[in-house]
This record gives sequence, C-alpha cells and structure tokens, in this order.
Amino acid sequence: MKQAYLLLIAFTLIFTACKKGVDDFPNTPNTGEIPGTTTNATYQPFGAGAKWVYHGQSGIGDFVIEDTRTTILNGKSKKIDGQVFYEGITTSSAGTISGYIGYNNGIYAQQAEAAALGLNAIMPIYNDRKNIGETYQQLFNYVSEGQAVNARFSVELLEKGISKTVRGVTYNDVVHTRIKTDVKLGDEWISYTGNEIYLAKGVGIIYATAFAFDMEIDKMELVSYTPGK
Repeated sequence: MKQAYLLLIAFTLIFTACKKGVDDFPNTPNTGEIPGTTTNATYQPFGAGAKWVYHGQSGIGDFVIEDTRTTILNGKSKKIDGQVFYEGITTSSAGTISGYIGYNNGIYAQQAEAAALGLNAIMPIYNDRKNIGETYQQLFNYVSEGQAVNARFSVELLEKGISKTVRGVTYNDVVHTRIKTDVKLGDEWISYTGNEIYLAKGVGIIYATAFAFDMEIDKMELVSYTPGK
C-alpha cells in the first residue's frame, strides 16, 4: 500500500497522460461524430481543428526540461458513462498521444491516468456551479499492490473574472482553480499532489502547473490558440 501514497503523482493536464494507440475505455464504443454535440463551453472550445500550442517545463531544480506541447482536437467525440467527451491529439518531445476533454452538467473535465498505479479516471478541473472558495469533490478508486485505494479529486475555485498575462498576452474573464488529488488513509484524507489551472473564456487552459509535496514539477504556458470550426 505504501506505493499507492508515495508514487501518486500529479496529473499533467492537456492529454499528456494517455497511452498511444490504446482505447482507455474499451467498453465504450467510439462513436466518432456525435450529431449536435459540438457546442463550445464558455471556458473550453470543442470545435474540430482547434489548436493550442504550449511552452512546457517539467522537472525540479537543475533537472528541468523545456519542450513544446501542441494539442489539436480531431473532430471525434466519445460517450463515457453517458457523457460526451472530445478527442485531442497532443504532440510533444515525449511523443504523440491522445486523450479526452469535455463539459457535462456544469463540470469541465479531462481524462487522467497514472499508469504506474493502474489508474484511469475522468478528472474534473472546474465546476461552474461553485462560488469562489467552494470545493467540488469527485470520488474514484484504483488498485495498488492488489489492494483497493479510495481517492478523490477536490476542485476549489480560487478566482473568477480575473485578468492574467501569459507570455506577454493578457487574457480577460479567467477562472483559476486548484485540483488536489487525495487518498484515504484510515479515516483521514491525505493530499500529496495536485494542479492549478487558469482557463480563459473562449480559449481554454492558458496556464497550468502540477505539484507534488508542495513542489512544482510541471508547468505549461499558452503560446498560441487557433479556433476550430
């Protein structure tokens, strides 16, 4: 069980966690285009061809690697547990991978995976029905060393309607959230890792960090955004 707590890493956002060429939801048919469902959410576009280019930085101290991460929505969609998600392809120095992002029932969410723990889940990143200072929690579980681990995502809305400048560009109407990944140890919830993200209206994620044990281990900043169809 020690592995479940000490190796639980922060999830890097924007489709950077999915296995190439593998259907991570094998029991859910990939329906491709779902008529009438490509509706842009306020803080996340879903149009085919939408493209985000990020400057990424991962590592700690002297062991920091910089790269460019490019995500393009390919126009395909998929129903997962009855909810619609859109497929994106991300290319970076680590290779090319695919993942899913969606907006359902007021919740912006994306696919998250920690392969070392056999974990694959839908991670909420913003609940637009919450007020500043409020937290939305979503339970999930996974198996580590043959034992079930109870966990949860805790999404706190820190700021809303702010302006943020990223790489010389100022974005208005931005929301700022913190997502903590908690595991249950006995009767207590313990948090080691998480993310902070900024989403701009009509653009999506403009800035995101991942942290573990209060240390930043990954950061990405939006360089450019091209709208889709």
